[in-house]
Amino acid sequence: MAHAAIEDRTTAGRHAQPPERWLARHTTKLDEALRSIRGLTMKDEHRGTLAAGSVLAELRVEPHQWIRIDAILDTPPEPWDALRVNHWLPGNLRYAQAPGRMALVAETMINGVAHLADSLGEIRRGLRSAARNADRQMAGPLATRLQDDLAVDRQALASALERLPFGEQSLIEREATSAAGSFWEVRPRVAGEPVAVLVEWSGGRVRLGRTVLTGPRPSAPLADQALRLNSRFRLCRLALAGEDLVVETLLHAGVIEPAWLAAAAHAVATASRYGQAKLEALVRHEPAARWYATLLLPKAVARDAR
Repeated sequence: MAHAAIEDRTTAGRHAQPPERWLARHTTKLDEALRSIRGLTMKDEHRGTLAAGSVLAELRVEPHQWIRIDAILDTPPEPWDALRVNHWLPGNLRYAQAPGRMALVAETMINGVAHLADSLGEIRRGLRSAARNADRQMAGPLATRLQDDLAVDRQALASALERLPFGEQSLIEREATSAAGSFWEVRPRVAGEPVAVLVEWSGGRVRLGRTVLTGPRPSAPLADQALRLNSRFRLCRLALAGEDLVVETLLHAGVIEPAWLAAAAHAVATASRYGQAKLEALVRHEPAARWYATLLLPKAVARDAR
């Protein structure tokens, strides 16, 4: 089922080491790595809190090689603004709608401990930026400076892409639209079908993405459904990039290797295939949007959506 592929049993981790085997050998290393991370206080082997300015996030070490971050802000943005803010957050940090609340969530694969300080440090900085942005009621670009040691070397990225396990004709280098950027298309398979995912390198940042909707009008049902999907996705998010709704994820230098790139590309491809039909239905069929607003949105929002 597509749903299972997006949640804990996601195929995004299929190219990494088997989690039980890794954890059995390296539990001590994982515990030591987590306890050394700035701002992180572990309550036990599986739970902790990550302090990020005014934000105190919950951290959970989950089955199947996941570390999950979950934080509640006092003043989250409006749903459509939250999707716009998502595009400027690092990694896969994102606003997501859970029952009765909006949260900031993120996850990383364990798959070794060398990257954890950088991965969780990046999430921590993103949480601080999102909180400042929310307090100021802003929906524009966030001031998230890329640290020099997290910037990705273009040649290292190109080399890792050439070693992806997707088979022949699964990597295409696209013509750059500017001198500062490079683009590739990779084609992981979802349900046996190749799905094109764009890999963009620009100024040391790497973004994998796929457009889901082109230029959708702001809509309460559409925003709510996208944020609900964000609570189910792993390693990626729905975000507004300009006027388009995209599935995307950003990677830093510490995870630029074939297994991570394959997992990220497959996560984007799977999420886009799973979410696109649900989102398109709300755009193309007005009765579906009215039904969604009436039955699934909070009453106050539903009145505004009619």
